[in-house]
Amino acid sequence: KIRRAMQTLEWLGAVESQGVEQREPAITQLGKTLAVFPVAPRFAKMLVLGHQGGCLPYILAIVAGLGQEQIFEETKIDDHEPPQKPRKKPTNFTHPQSDFLTLLNILGAYSFAKDARAFCHRHRLRVKALTEMDQLRHQLARIAANKFPNHALPSLLTLSKPSATQERLLRQIIT
Repeated sequence: KIRRAMQTLEWLGAVESQGVEQREPAITQLGKTLAVFPVAPRFAKMLVLGHQGGCLPYILAIVAGLGQEQIFEETKIDDHEPPQKPRKKPTNFTHPQSDFLTLLNILGAYSFAKDARAFCHRHRLRVKALTEMDQLRHQLARIAANKFPNHALPSLLTLSKPSATQERLLRQIIT
């Protein structure tokens, strides 16, 4: 497992081999940047690419949402039966090309909601999941604002609708 993890870090550009004679790989400048973020290295790399591509606020939101297994409420027929499969996704947030962009649409709307609980109830979303996503997004934004000085914290927390070009770039970063 350690060998596979090291291969992943090398593939991400976080470490580089020092040759056959050196047993310890060297941490790259990118690796030092990735280590600042409290997320998996591949998610941290997405944040760096989002910064480079001018779509960091959107990538912050997507990365914050990737850790949530279930954001939709489950249906219950009555209190004596176990929950059934999650309800159908709210169609007003659905993006035709990407579940990640659907997630971005949901978190964007949530961030503008005046009453988060009412918003979640109205759209059949789990309050706890959206709250955790938003908290992680804020935490990552604070770190990004310190690491990338040309990004002010308020601009990182604003989630207006991404342009078509930004959406294409987001899909490239995510996949």
